[in-house]
Amino acid sequence: MTWPQTAYLLGVIVPAVVAIGALSWMVVQLTRSPLNRGLWVLTGCVTAGAAEYLLAWSQQTSPNGLAKLGQNLTMVVFQFLLVCFFLYSTNDAHRIRRQGLICLVAVALLLVFWVMTPSAYRGSPHDATFSPEFPFVSMRLFQLTGTIYAC
Repeated sequence: MTWPQTAYLLGVIVPAVVAIGALSWMVVQLTRSPLNRGLWVLTGCVTAGAAEYLLAWSQQTSPNGLAKLGQNLTMVVFQFLLVCFFLYSTNDAHRIRRQGLICLVAVALLLVFWVMTPSAYRGSPHDATFSPEFPFVSMRLFQLTGTIYAC
């Protein structure tokens, strides 16, 4: 087996099988306990994490930057659901609503900055961000928004 085949197997196939197995197990748990809110949130978290990983791999074939946008949006949703999972244990509905508002603001900012970025730069955000002639700040703001929300 060559290195590219091994990398594809270890980098795409194995995590995809693990994600499908985890999601299948979560669905079985949900059928046993459909009223458990924490389990619903955790299932959403696992789903968003799997989608984020798969979108990260699809960036190589997405020239228009949609995969990068999708990855960042699912990352924000993943982090929001993870925070909600822990907040459900405290039964603090006010903090959950506040986190939801922060998540919506982050999603709105990511969408605005993505739309503001010219389509020529959306496909290769890393090259565009670090080039000295990059005249647009929107890609830097796009990445900064995701980083701040992650913290």
